[in-house]
Amino acid sequence: MKPQIIGAAMALSILASGASAQVVKIMEMDDAVMVPAFGITVGELEKQALTDAGGNRIGDVEDVIGTAQGPTAIVIDLENSDLDVIVPLERFQNTNGVLTVNMTPAELAALPAYDD
Repeated sequence: MKPQIIGAAMALSILASGASAQVVKIMEMDDAVMVPAFGITVGELEKQALTDAGGNRIGDVEDVIGTAQGPTAIVIDLENSDLDVIVPLERFQNTNGVLTVNMTPAELAALPAYDD
């Protein structure tokens, strides 16, 4: 796992209390880590087709990231773009080896960029 420090734009697991804030380490998950939301490993997830709700290919799974507690988001390398974006796991469905994200291309492009 490669540690990454996440900025304020990425609000996956940042906790704030009054004037103090806690920074959470976000890291790339190893291929053998289970993704409980889908019942498969990170390595298996990274090989799946990635589509929008209409069945159109939207890109590739670049990485699966998370905290020490486990995976929290998928980094998508968007089709026809140089942009990699961070999408929370709850925005996906996994059906018969096809990973579907229920977001429009405009919504995806507006998500926080991932720079590994």
